[in-house]
Amino acid sequence: MSLPNKLVLMYHSVSGPTPAVIGSVPVSLVHFQRQIALLRRLGYTFCTLDELAQTPEGRQVAITADDGTVDWVENVLPYCEAEGIPTLTAVMTGVGGSAGMAFGPCASGGIGAA
Repeated sequence: MSLPNKLVLMYHSVSGPTPAVIGSVPVSLVHFQRQIALLRRLGYTFCTLDELAQTPEGRQVAITADDGTVDWVENVLPYCEAEGIPTLTAVMTGVGGSAGMAFGPCASGGIGAA
């Protein structure tokens, strides 16, 4: 089976010590960590979306999340930061017609704003 060189993985919710958001369809933190380990074994490196777009060769993965929920911040970000895995989080700033979105990279400084 041929695998793509570039991947973007989007997560909505990851359950762990902090429960997943009610009504979401989460992946468990253990499964998330296994997915990361598998991708590394397959030769992928983790990068930002900018790096993914700018680097023509090599196997790369960008990790994204929508909503910036507490379960993502408390379950996933500490793991990704410890592993040196950059992520991009979209944070909902409102509801309905007044909604806006802030996108920012997450690194050792926590949730970023762009």
